[in-house]
Amino acid sequence: MNTPARPRLAPQLGPLTTTAATVSITATAVGVILGLAFFDQVPSRITIHWNAAGQADGWGPSWMLLVLLGTWALLTTGLLLLARRPDWFNYPTAVTTGNAQRVYNAGTRLMVWSSLWVSMIMGAATASAFGIDAATLIALGLIGLVGTTIAGVVDTYRASKPTRLNP
Repeated sequence: MNTPARPRLAPQLGPLTTTAATVSITATAVGVILGLAFFDQVPSRITIHWNAAGQADGWGPSWMLLVLLGTWALLTTGLLLLARRPDWFNYPTAVTTGNAQRVYNAGTRLMVWSSLWVSMIMGAATASAFGIDAATLIALGLIGLVGTTIAGVVDTYRASKPTRLNP
């Protein structure tokens, strides 16, 4: 099936979403830099997994922190770069020239806010490698990520529908 090309429009973000993107990339940069700077202080065995109750139930060697830091940087950067190309996304509805800007803005918000929650989760996991109890932050980040995903899909669907102001 041959689908028509989607328009390529730059997302228009509000100040809250722009701030979320800035906080996400800043937290990631600072967290990765600090994780590398203090790597010599990491114990030889670090927590790498938690159960649903927030209790550590998996451990690994200290070099796993380097994997975590690299994954954190790649995830945050990838999500924020992807947020710049909402015309690439798969949407739960048709994208037309009439709704593209609204749908793209909703898709971009989903990626930006997801990057913020991912940054929180990865930052908390990094803190735990240094012996800081961050299970609550990981749980909150997971809840935020799931909530953002649900809200993002609903937001995208609603954005595809005409309104009185945007027919």
